Amino acid sequence: MLQRIYPRAKVTADDRGPAANVVAWFLLCSVILSVFTRLAIKRFARSDRIISEDYAVVVALVMSIVHTIVLSESVKSGLGKPRLLITRNDLQLLEQLEIGLDILYLWIVALAKYATLELLVRLGKHRPSFKISCYAMMAFAGLWALAGSIAVGLQCGGKAPWSTPSSECVDLRVFWIVMEILNIISEVTIIAAPVVLVWNLQTSWNRKSMVITAFALRLSVIGAIIARVVVVRGDLNRSRSGIVGATVPTTNAALCVAALGIITACTPILKPFLDTFHSGVLGASLEATMQSQHNTPKGTALSFYPWRSRHQSEPLRSQDSNDDRGSSILLENRGPPHSMKSSDDATVEHRKVNIGQAC
Repeated sequence: MLQRIYPRAKVTADDRGPAANVVAWFLLCSVILSVFTRLAIKRFARSDRIISEDYAVVVALVMSIVHTIVLSESVKSGLGKPRLLITRNDLQLLEQLEIGLDILYLWIVALAKYATLELLVRLGKHRPSFKISCYAMMAFAGLWALAGSIAVGLQCGGKAPWSTPSSECVDLRVFWIVMEILNIISEVTIIAAPVVLVWNLQTSWNRKSMVITAFALRLSVIGAIIARVVVVRGDLNRSRSGIVGATVPTTNAALCVAALGIITACTPILKPFLDTFHSGVLGASLEATMQSQHNTPKGTALSFYPWRSRHQSEPLRSQDSNDDRGSSILLENRGPPHSMKSSDDATVEHRKVNIGQAC
């Protein structure tokens, strides 16, 4: 059935499109495996709730599936072939599909950033300045994708944005270089955020490095972005001269950026990173740090645990409060040790006085 829809093709000098197809489907399988592993661990292995960051990853996965299907249609329409070998109708359809691919790419990357930042917000929920910084990065990612989508959709005007590039169209080479530089800046801030969060925590460096490593894997995304910037500098110039196949390396680089963004967003849920979060190590460390710096009452970091649901944390809090209440009542009834001793001494002195009077 699939061979009828997408017939098998070989990579040749005049048709490099199948190479992009192979890369796209391979990366899609990797993304599907990562997302389903994330959801399975959270739902079945840990019995945790599916929350907003999980929904963002799922939406990014759906967009990746659509992106791969659109890419396969682009290959059928002539992606990877010289412009002279493509019919006029196929060329117009190909240019329309490429606009769709670019827009999907922007939002897949933005959703992957949102999922990672949402996790950081919950990890640093007791630090208002850290939360504000994460929300600012979320807004930056959303504006980045929105502005890029508008620019790509209207690159040659509103009437026919998919027209053959001319002097009236946006210079896509400069556009993508600027967009990817901004993308690198946002990735660097995301990687630096957990370092700032755990740097002063009162815990071992092994545990700190485990948390930092969970997010430092996004360095692979930066590597893919740099490769895309290097490739796009020459590819788009050659494609304008009549070689449509020159855009295949750029397409492959974009596929790697999007796929690695989703996969690394799922990484902090996997072992052994999940054990570090779920064991309460970070919560206890943050609680000790807050007590030493801000005189925070003990027990306020119970809700810090990122994967503990509300019904799991409330009984602990109520039990602690009941224990504290019971111990306080006991102390009130018994009184402090020195007061008990003084009362006994007073009773003995009173008895001595009575005996003396009697004599």
